[in-house]
Amino acid sequence: MMVNKNFKGEIFPEFNKNNAVFINNLLKKIEEIYNVIGNNDLQLVKLKDLYKPTAKGLEANKSFFEYYYNTKASKQRISNTEIEGLYIFFNTDRKPIYTGISRGIIRRLRNHGWGGTSGTSTLAYLMAKDKNTSLTALGFNNNEGEIKEKYLKIVQNLFVYIYPFQGSENIDNEGHEYFSLQVLEVMVSVRLQCYWNSFKTH
Repeated sequence: MMVNKNFKGEIFPEFNKNNAVFINNLLKKIEEIYNVIGNNDLQLVKLKDLYKPTAKGLEANKSFFEYYYNTKASKQRISNTEIEGLYIFFNTDRKPIYTGISRGIIRRLRNHGWGGTSGTSTLAYLMAKDKNTSLTALGFNNNEGEIKEKYLKIVQNLFVYIYPFQGSENIDNEGHEYFSLQVLEVMVSVRLQCYWNSFKTH
């Protein structure tokens, strides 16, 4: 049977009855996340408290992993250096405002709070652009009017929740990737009505 691929060489998951199972499992995950987020006892930490400055730069500190272990039962989804999954930012009122995904959440969250460009600090740039409509990506990158530093600090003080994702949950019986994380990001942000997420195409 001929195997179709996209421009990146990624195999399209076969569209059959297994897709119904895949979608059903995703819906269950979404409701699980929704119910967890709605729990007033949910343990949230500020982004800035998950990192520490070292001689090598900003690194995830012990509390990052302690927080992770305290919020998820399975420890099999984490290595000593990275976590794959979905993350959600909350404002000071504990309202979810932004959902993202990454195969390397520790690195990705560090970029959100301390990145140097609009492409790495995407949430800070979105917030800055919303309040400063004439701001360009270059202006943000160059920290014109200290705007970048102002909004990076805002992001550093947001609360964050991590939902880890096991790689095997993203693979069908024939070894094809279902792109579950990508679908999950859209569906969770819609379910939680995250203000800063946008899925408008060109």
